[in-house]
Amino acid sequence: MKSYQGFVSSILFIFAFVIFGNINAFAQKTGLAGFNGGGGPTATIDDLHPFDFSDKYYALNGVRPGKLMGRHTGEDGLSVIDSAADQDHNNVRILATRPAYGTEGETLYWNFYGGFYKDGFTGDDAGNAAYNMVYDFPVYIFPGESRNKTERQSPVIDLTAGYFEKNALGLGALMLVEYNQSAVKTKMDVAFLEQLAKQNGLSTDGTPIIRTVKELDQLQRRNLVRVTPNDVRGQVPYVVGKVLRYPEHGAIAPDAFLLYTMDAQEKPLESELFFLEKFNCLKNYGSVCDR
Repeated sequence: MKSYQGFVSSILFIFAFVIFGNINAFAQKTGLAGFNGGGGPTATIDDLHPFDFSDKYYALNGVRPGKLMGRHTGEDGLSVIDSAADQDHNNVRILATRPAYGTEGETLYWNFYGGFYKDGFTGDDAGNAAYNMVYDFPVYIFPGESRNKTERQSPVIDLTAGYFEKNALGLGALMLVEYNQSAVKTKMDVAFLEQLAKQNGLSTDGTPIIRTVKELDQLQRRNLVRVTPNDVRGQVPYVVGKVLRYPEHGAIAPDAFLLYTMDAQEKPLESELFFLEKFNCLKNYGSVCDR
């Protein structure tokens, strides 16, 4: 199994940027209504596998493909050459899959396509629309105690603004979340953090895991965390990283692998082991395993 080694350092040190979704255009256009019955359109497993977008499709959706950093090649160990289902995608199928929490803490899986700066938006109406939209879909990332270390937990991706309907490329604004330990001054603060740790488990540095956007908002209101855009000191602020909308219907291919958070012993973080367990069921059986 792969791990999250170097994920945050890859984001924060952009020339070593190696992070890694796509629902096929068929799914984006039809919503897969009736995929599992109901009389609507259906799709094959190949339609759902995450292929990189074509240069033309990037440009049509407001992103300059030549400005993407960390884009997959099919020969990087994180992707393979395969046959795409349509002209909106190229022949690079992404294997590296990442876990995340959704808006309300739901389990998500996503694939990274590339990171870029503001000049990665095209200079036309499509680029303006993409730029105006990207902050509606923050991707909250959680660096360790020092920013050149791995993430302390999986990201939180906010889907509330109509992510699957409006966000064809899976664009997101990277936001850093760091605990403000000096702000823990009252018994109420301590009790809140203890309850969050009991409910969600602990991250790699012993701080409570944050699973939902609501929890993040509560922590911000108490000044217990700082949330800052990932463009500090020239760091990459934007990501193309599409969430898999239908992982239970074959979107996770048999040759895919998960990049999960590791603890100090280089084992899967215990509080997030469920990500790996569910992924293995989806990969091997195409559904969630019965316990």
